[in-house]
Amino acid sequence: MTLKQAFTMWACAPRNTALAAKSREAVQKVLMKKYNDIELEQITESFARRIFSQSSESKEMKVKAASVLVYLLQWGGDHGHCQRPTFTYEIAASTPEVEPEPPMVKVKPEALEKRQEELAAREQPKEQPQEETTMEEQSKPTRGRQPKPVAQLDAKTLQVVKVWPSRSEAERELGACNIDRAINRKRLASGFFWCAPEDVDGFKPNPHAGVSPSTTPKPKPSPAPKKSSLADFTDAEIIDEIKRRGWKGSISVTLNVTL
Repeated sequence: MTLKQAFTMWACAPRNTALAAKSREAVQKVLMKKYNDIELEQITESFARRIFSQSSESKEMKVKAASVLVYLLQWGGDHGHCQRPTFTYEIAASTPEVEPEPPMVKVKPEALEKRQEELAAREQPKEQPQEETTMEEQSKPTRGRQPKPVAQLDAKTLQVVKVWPSRSEAERELGACNIDRAINRKRLASGFFWCAPEDVDGFKPNPHAGVSPSTTPKPKPSPAPKKSSLADFTDAEIIDEIKRRGWKGSISVTLNVTL
């Protein structure tokens, strides 16, 4: 069985189709370019090394072709087409591509020392002059570090519920979120309006917030006048009161008209 026939039969096996498809180009360029008619029994380790050393393809191609060659010889040995091989994947690695070293250039000692001094001067970091800070600058608070208080307003009355020392603390305690967005857009956040404490008096919510707060308290309903005598009750009220107290008999109302 030739190398080409062996590769064709080996590639037809279901478990070898993917590897055969990925390495088909490498096998055709490296192995089958000149040796497709070689019998499997004639391929020895020394013969395989000679194939890869004479090939002008890339190292990646050689590695793929060497891997497939090992599989082919193992498959041929298992099916009685050749003797089982004793070498491994080192076939492709036996001919590493070595780049030629650049020619040596003689340098005078004086020029070499000067060059080393220049390189050392470049590697040393330049010291940046430190700016002196005045006492006034040191006493100024760092920008962005001081927390800003925030006022929590009732959604109906716009009355101050509580003034929190910071927005983060309010969000942490109430489980609220997007307080900054609510302040900027004058909308609700967790059922409340939010603003800076100095903006409480003139605060006006967004008309699209979906809430129309009333700043004036609702008048309390006046209590019903107390009735002191029986004459203050109407006939219907007296009958309802008698029924409420458990009267089971009949009730008749006599209308007295004085002319």
